[in-house]
Amino acid sequence: AVNGGGRVAFFGRTRDKELEIVQDSGFYAYGAEGLASIAAAAGPAISSEPGVVFNAQSFEAPCADDPVVNAAGVTVFRGFIEGAGVNETNLNGLWKYDPDAGLSLLLRGGDAATGIPGATFISFPAIPTINNAGDTAFLAFYHPAIDAAPSASSALATTTQQGIHLGMWLRRPAGELQSLFKLGDP
Repeated sequence: AVNGGGRVAFFGRTRDKELEIVQDSGFYAYGAEGLASIAAAAGPAISSEPGVVFNAQSFEAPCADDPVVNAAGVTVFRGFIEGAGVNETNLNGLWKYDPDAGLSLLLRGGDAATGIPGATFISFPAIPTINNAGDTAFLAFYHPAIDAAPSASSALATTTQQGIHLGMWLRRPAGELQSLFKLGDP
């Protein structure tokens, strides 16, 4: 990805020519400050969770095509993680790299899907976008809230509400999250 100011965000992989094995893979940024590693396989993924690192899957297709960059050089991308406390419900997310502030997690599977009471994000199936104001738009699969003890009259409605749903959200630079639409909205 290239912005209007010539800042570039890209996937890269190093390879040992003699052994023909991949040594490292990750996302990088290049701009006036030079080359910077944004995120790398086995590198720290969440600063508040030591030992949680990016899974190599983050830097394979289709995720390797993901980084997008705005005019300020802020890059967003999808990724997968592994380590202590990581399981199938929270192993993927969206990250932001700011040349001035570094890497930060935007959202993760298991986080609340704002705008849908009790719903939680599952995964982020498409490349996110970021505008020059820093707003990040993204598609997400989510689980709706499930009534733990449905009444007989609501059993049919509850059954049709369970499962995996798809919607689009907008995350503002200050962290506010807004649901834009959900498939099936009128």
